[in-house]
Amino acid sequence: MKIDIETLKDTFKISYDTFRDSREESLRVLDLYHNRQYTDTQLMVLANRGQPAETFNIVKMFGRMLLGYYSTVVNTIKVNPMQTDDIQTAAILGDLVDYTFRTNNFDAEGDKIKLDCMLTGLMCSYVDVQKTGEFDEFGRPKRAIKINYVPSIEIAIDPMSVLSDYSDARYIHRFKWLSKEVVENLFSSKLVAKLDSYHNHLNIDEAEFTKYFNTEFSGYYKIFDNYLIVHTVITDENNKTWSIYWSGDTILSKKEITYKEVKMPYRVHRLHDSNKAEYYGIFREVVETQHAINQALLKIQLMVNTQKAFVEDGAVENLATFTDQFNRVNAIIPVKSLAGIKIENLTREVLDQYTIIDRALDRVQRILSINDSFLGMAYASDSGSKVKLQQNASVVALRYVTSKVEQFYKLLGWDIMNLIKQYYTAHDVLRIADNYEGMKWIEINKPIEM
Repeated sequence: MKIDIETLKDTFKISYDTFRDSREESLRVLDLYHNRQYTDTQLMVLANRGQPAETFNIVKMFGRMLLGYYSTVVNTIKVNPMQTDDIQTAAILGDLVDYTFRTNNFDAEGDKIKLDCMLTGLMCSYVDVQKTGEFDEFGRPKRAIKINYVPSIEIAIDPMSVLSDYSDARYIHRFKWLSKEVVENLFSSKLVAKLDSYHNHLNIDEAEFTKYFNTEFSGYYKIFDNYLIVHTVITDENNKTWSIYWSGDTILSKKEITYKEVKMPYRVHRLHDSNKAEYYGIFREVVETQHAINQALLKIQLMVNTQKAFVEDGAVENLATFTDQFNRVNAIIPVKSLAGIKIENLTREVLDQYTIIDRALDRVQRILSINDSFLGMAYASDSGSKVKLQQNASVVALRYVTSKVEQFYKLLGWDIMNLIKQYYTAHDVLRIADNYEGMKWIEINKPIEM
């Protein structure tokens, strides 16, 4: 396809329209996770009633638990040799991949990717090679491989892609708000002068500046400009891949990607395969269950006093005094006529709401394939073997998530190794550690000094 600003706009719109439902579902789950569980209208109604907006956040509870599990299960990449001659190369690459993860703080970045996987159903990272500004003794520039977590809500993917890892995608877009200083450092001031600050040229709710920051950045004397920038990685009709930055009708930068064997710097992987162009996380089936739990909690609050009094006109001398005395633990309540007063006990209704909550939690555990033993809540009477069997059952049931996370790490490691082979020099290999010789330092392919 011909790459121009119209193509960039059209491909973004095609992707956004196709995955609109998936994005809206992702936003709902993200709101639930961050405890934004009530709309402004609902919060106003609760405030008028004098009720707290209480929730029992099952999305966050199970999300944190699974994140902790996967932080210990899948957190690194191991490079194994295929044959005897590959042992030294595999050791070098394994150590360098570990070094790259460590310098990019990938323990934290990886956890963000895994959490996004469970909440929205997409894992996304960005791998790039940057100059460090340093040179070795032979004048060769030293480069560093950078890996960043990319929020799935910021990307728009090719709907024609059929593979789980989107390796057959023709394009991927990412939109982000950047400050004027950052944009001017990245691109020329003349190009920045053509842009409109705070202009949502994509015309989508997710790209509204105030959605991220709640307000525009306005001080007493100055407005600090911000610009909505889109980064697109796209393949043309000649099978060349381009990295393009644009905003509105202006292309800010266009460069060909020359990474060998790494077509897309964005590594994207979806959790669930579907017969439709969509993606979704593990909490799709429990969103309404979360709402049901919230409703039960609100009803319980309304029935804190489990005895209700129905009073006819004239049955009491002063209704305010009667209400105050009725709500006390012990009180003598003067009335004119007991025939005009009816007391009803609502204890059973309160218990019914607790039953709804318990059944809902049990349903969530079954849907997510997480039993009490896996949560560390097994009964004291259960034997050790029974607890272990139940834990193993959850591990097996969660394999559908584990395999996708492992595949993402494997592909990310493959990208890093290819970039290492292309951009790192032998002098960038610092050390090799093994269980037999400890630590050793080596150099290979060192240039000849003449």
